[in-house]
Amino acid sequence: MGQYLIKFPHMKDKIGIAMLIARFFPVQGGAEVQCKLLSNELKQKKCDVFILTQSLPGLMPVETIDSLSVVRKGFSLSGLIGSLSYLLSGLYYLAENKNKYDIIHAHLASTPAVLAGMASKILHKPSVLLIGGSRKTGDIARANETFYGRLKLFIIKHTVDVFVCLSYEIKKELFDAGFDLSKTVILPNGVNISKFKPAEEDEKRKIRVKLGLPVDSKIVLFTGRLEPGKGLDILMEAWKSMENENYAKHLSLVINGSGSLEKRLKNRYAKCANVIYTGWTEDAASYMRCSDIFVLPSLGEGMPNSLIEAMACGLCCVSTNIGGVVDLINHAVNGMLVRPGNAKELAQAIKGLCLNNEISAELGVKAREFVESKLSIEKIAYQYTELYKTLLSRKKVPS
Repeated sequence: MGQYLIKFPHMKDKIGIAMLIARFFPVQGGAEVQCKLLSNELKQKKCDVFILTQSLPGLMPVETIDSLSVVRKGFSLSGLIGSLSYLLSGLYYLAENKNKYDIIHAHLASTPAVLAGMASKILHKPSVLLIGGSRKTGDIARANETFYGRLKLFIIKHTVDVFVCLSYEIKKELFDAGFDLSKTVILPNGVNISKFKPAEEDEKRKIRVKLGLPVDSKIVLFTGRLEPGKGLDILMEAWKSMENENYAKHLSLVINGSGSLEKRLKNRYAKCANVIYTGWTEDAASYMRCSDIFVLPSLGEGMPNSLIEAMACGLCCVSTNIGGVVDLINHAVNGMLVRPGNAKELAQAIKGLCLNNEISAELGVKAREFVESKLSIEKIAYQYTELYKTLLSRKKVPS
């Protein structure tokens, strides 16, 4: 990656960026959060950024969100008709406003990626595509499930200039799918380390009181969507297996999020003690800053925002050894790794950390240090600006 981080002082001061994404705020998944975070930081670095996304019911076609100009195109419909309407109207908009941007940057291998590739070739604008996720829930696997998805991959493969991979696992998946590795780079997600930061014990207690959480318990936290692939049944089975242990009486499991599995989890594990469901909240940072251990039992991930945020908060993190997680956590150095789908290993890891505060604290310190040194959004945005400059100079991007 360092090979392309070079200066081009002859280029203009501002770079215009068209950010393409299927959904944007108020939708708040991982891709939307990263798109917004990166876009705001790029603006701080004197880039001109606007968001081009698909229309949603009840939302304005043009609005400003957090100082970002958001343009919504196409019909507010799901499925093929909605996608095609966004593709065609988005292409017309990009052609009509081609002097407003220099780079087309799409998020995820969906319709915005196809739009980015087509516009790149027709309008002669460099294009960047961020590939998200790996394994069964990743961009490549999901696209290969349908004819339209495979067609998208074919178009993207032959039209997009650079593919940004969040992890080495994603890069390997691209290689296996026939993508040109000379067009790939690895850039992780970033985090706002000023917002997600460790809290002292007094502050932790105050936050817990404010959120209505147990003040004297050790809190184990999961934050994320309650959807298949997140390993939530494995987490609940692990928690259930610890119920009769003496140390478990002083533990609370906080599940911060919502999704299609919420009702089923509550019903199936209704007898599990000390489990708190908060539903979806905007203030995930507060829940992380007042917790002790963060757990992510996912079966497939790209570069999980929640894990990076928890590490930034100095939490000792337990996660499955998948995808971009293994690029973040060095086992027993800045966190703990367990095999996906293994409730027994997960329970043992949680137990070990609960019974050894010194190790837990040290792992949390190392997690924060790792994020500060490599994953602050300031550092990630800087690397993107250098990538943009490389593309605009028409130099080859190395693998």
